Amino acid sequence: MKINKALSKLWDHSGIKKIKGISTDSRTIKSGELFVPLSGDNFNGHKFIKAALKRGAKLYLYSEEEYKGPKGIKVEDTLEAYCLIALEYRKAVDCTVVGITGSTGKTTTKNLLHDILDSAGKKVHSTYSNENNMIGVPKTILAMPEDTQYLILEMGTNHFGEIEAETMASSPDVGMIVNIGPSHLEFFGDLQGIYREKTTLLREVLKKEGKVFVPNDPMFEEFFGLDNVFTVDGEIRGGKLFMELPFEFSMSLSSVTAFYHHNILFAAAAAIGFGIDGKDVEDAILSHRFIRMSEFEWNGKTVIDDSYNANPVSYEKALRYLFSLKGRKALVIGRMLEMGDSEKIYEQEIFSFIESNTPSLVIAKGSFATDIPNDWIRAKKQAKILDILKKRSDEYDIVFLKGSHGTEVYKVAKLMEKEI
Repeated sequence: MKINKALSKLWDHSGIKKIKGISTDSRTIKSGELFVPLSGDNFNGHKFIKAALKRGAKLYLYSEEEYKGPKGIKVEDTLEAYCLIALEYRKAVDCTVVGITGSTGKTTTKNLLHDILDSAGKKVHSTYSNENNMIGVPKTILAMPEDTQYLILEMGTNHFGEIEAETMASSPDVGMIVNIGPSHLEFFGDLQGIYREKTTLLREVLKKEGKVFVPNDPMFEEFFGLDNVFTVDGEIRGGKLFMELPFEFSMSLSSVTAFYHHNILFAAAAAIGFGIDGKDVEDAILSHRFIRMSEFEWNGKTVIDDSYNANPVSYEKALRYLFSLKGRKALVIGRMLEMGDSEKIYEQEIFSFIESNTPSLVIAKGSFATDIPNDWIRAKKQAKILDILKKRSDEYDIVFLKGSHGTEVYKVAKLMEKEI
């Protein structure tokens, strides 16, 4: 097994050749696996070593001397060791690694590229759900089958240095930044801080002469014209999306694919660069199920659910799409979290944009950083929000849901779906 090959490059222990996998969870660990105890602000994984051994762990890592034992391997830092295992396994598996980051649209772009390559018959493995942090990236790598041809990693960050750690654990051959926008400003301070953090991916990929995809945005000017750097841009004309790189690509658009055209451009550029035929790319995109902004019918109304998360870029994009549609609108909105002192400024811009489009009804879920307009309704519980929407159902045709995950606007959508 290639995992044994990876481990043997790091440590010399007689039990390594019998390791069947890696686990960081003592509750789900399987017999014969290596247990890696990770620690956080409120927990210490070392305390679960005994439980892991009882469940059949073959070996374990440890960094605290009191946990020394015949089945233990001493390391300086267990998270660092976890990343090193992932890197060695990534090297052992002969695959192309794609790293995707950005302030919004990482998951959509990743899912699109996964489906395009999968439809073309390639063996693809990619980030599951939102496991895109310093623990999720190595976890994704270590979960990939040995015959994987393409590994697609979503790379998230909310503190300086995380993209670097994720990049070091994965050594991507291809890097792309979908966009840079104001997100997690509480930690990064400003857009330049976000830019410095996320472009770490590009710089590391270029060091190994890999390919880089960036938006046609002046912010990325330092990368324009460099070898192996591709500037992604396109335009919509007559219901079709057109893109020019070293190749041309065009595809027909529906209302949904038009909303996601930016993500489509990046996924298509990478896929065609991998040799996938343009028509096959278009067919895969048109059959793709976009899950971030879902639309469904509820009580005779169209519900547009974009409540997975929120920052100024995704809010504006979603609102522009909403107000381009025909029909009266009702909005259920929540705050943008982790914005720091900038939240008030961006919040007021969004409020003004909503007001200028004269929606029929706006329900603000929970508290906001600033005062909401007087004609909006403030409500906290999702059941109450649903009750308001039902009582005033003759005032609107479309319901739009948006807010950071922590505001739990998504729970309103779940209540609606239960009634369908």
